[in-house]
Amino acid sequence: MAAGIDILELRRLEASGIPTDLALELMAIAPKVADGTTTAEEAPRIGQGGRILFTNKN
Repeated sequence: MAAGIDILELRRLEASGIPTDLALELMAIAPKVADGTTTAEEAPRIGQGGRILFTNKN
């Protein structure tokens, strides 16, 4: 895993049923959502209440 990953948060997300790859993506995007620096590409991936929207990236 990459340095700086909050392992406890990752395990909590995985335990709630979020796959590891999406949990890591959520952990990367969440701070940007909080401080308002989310890009137009990232914004649709996060729904109301911080829930991940499962979109097809194809």
